[in-house]
Amino acid sequence: KKIYISDIDIGTQTVTVSLTSNHACYLFSVNALFIYIGNYSYLFGAIMIGLGAIVALFGKKIFRPTICIVGALVFTMVTSLLLFSLIFSRNSDQTWQWITFGICAAIGVFVGLILAKMVKVGTAVLTAWGGVCLAMMLYAAFVYKLDNDSKIVFYIFLILMGASFAVLGYYAFNHAVIISTAIIGSYAFIRG
Repeated sequence: KKIYISDIDIGTQTVTVSLTSNHACYLFSVNALFIYIGNYSYLFGAIMIGLGAIVALFGKKIFRPTICIVGALVFTMVTSLLLFSLIFSRNSDQTWQWITFGICAAIGVFVGLILAKMVKVGTAVLTAWGGVCLAMMLYAAFVYKLDNDSKIVFYIFLILMGASFAVLGYYAFNHAVIISTAIIGSYAFIRG
């Protein structure tokens, strides 16, 4: 891991210093979507706290609305992440970011409604997202030590956990739905 400090003025000379250490911080590049969400963290945090509490506490009781909510959020976040990565830079106009995010959210609500009608597919999405949320928590706590800055382990771990939970949702429906809604809701509540 490297830390670069450049252009330090010492009297009449400019010195560039490069340090390498196993204890250095990651070189981290933030996607335009995360900058956008960070700019309005109070809004997105309040939404996550509210929806997280509802899904965690009442997810099984209001099963179809939970599928709709989670499906809409998953679609909105995945398509927004893709579009923000392809279209926007760190300094893009926020008006277009709002329009893009709003369109993704509107289509996400439509997708959520379709998933609520198609209960089996909706359950697979719900339980898979529960696995992804659990994977993010486990990765941040333990698994990150196996990754060497390439993030390949991160993505493989997310995919495996999501797929495992989707299969679990098929074979152990009630248990998987209860566990997934508890994980998704608590993750959203705490993250918010």
